[in-house]
Amino acid sequence: MTALGAALYHDCSLAEDTRPIEALWDALLADEASLQQFCVPVAPRKEAPSTFRREQLLQRVKRDELASFLVGTPATIGDADAVTVGVVLQPSTAAAQEGRAGYRYRLDVALGAAAVNRRGAASIVDALVACANAVKPRAGVVFPADTASFAHALATGTRGGLTEEQDRRVKDVFYAVYELGDKIRGPEWGTFLGPHHVAKLGGLDRIEKESGCAVVRRLAHGGAYLQITGTHDDPGVDAGRTALAMFLSPVM
Repeated sequence: MTALGAALYHDCSLAEDTRPIEALWDALLADEASLQQFCVPVAPRKEAPSTFRREQLLQRVKRDELASFLVGTPATIGDADAVTVGVVLQPSTAAAQEGRAGYRYRLDVALGAAAVNRRGAASIVDALVACANAVKPRAGVVFPADTASFAHALATGTRGGLTEEQDRRVKDVFYAVYELGDKIRGPEWGTFLGPHHVAKLGGLDRIEKESGCAVVRRLAHGGAYLQITGTHDDPGVDAGRTALAMFLSPVM
């Protein structure tokens, strides 16, 4: 079994419409008996973790009180059963604030191997694609990882508590997404393309015929979701990633 992580980079103000957040919660967190929320207010910058209170948290989001938050299973839950959904509500870097990053906000997800097994990777991807149709991502990825904690690090660029090799990969991600511009992140097992990527690659028909992906899904805003293999633990993912990188080179 393998953990799974994801990140979507977008410009949709979730303070104005919280439905994409709520849909992800319903899809990924509904069967969890105990959940915590970790909030970063716009000011002050420190707040202790607390029990998840859905309606109160949504009201804080709508009032623009939070820079970011994460909802997930408590730290006492083992890594294999861990599930987190994180949301960046305010541009968190100078590049994002000034428009150089190519996106303003991020949604990130991490699930441990047992949590993925219970839900099914296909159901998780369906929830992420539905979210993508709502927030119109400029880029995004879905990827396997050894653990939920590593998946979270790869999704967010957060470093610490990792092996040397894991830390190198997370550092590469951090620098790659600092200024995405018109580039994709990835490719990974699952890769989200914006409309500008699709156009630069010659259109969706060409992508469907020549990308070599097992799954190509059209997105509502004109982008696409590409998936290298049918399952995230397929042994052909690494070779497929190399081949897909060649096809996607014009947008990398």
